[in-house]
Amino acid sequence: MTMGIKDRIPKGVADWYDGPSLLEYLDSMASLDRKVNAPFMMPINGKYRDMGTLVEGKIEAGVIKKGCLW
Repeated sequence: MTMGIKDRIPKGVADWYDGPSLLEYLDSMASLDRKVNAPFMMPINGKYRDMGTLVEGKIEAGVIKKGCLW
């Protein structure tokens, strides 16, 4: 059932809510402007050493390319 997520909630289910569905709300949000030409910034959320070294995080600024040493 996608009521409230994809489709709007019918009036008989929640009379107090007259807003958009979750996907409509997310689609109407302004996108964030990431600074591509800025220095690379990625806060590290986790680090694993099972098969080599693997780090995870979110890129906040800049870009990263495979095999590029700057």
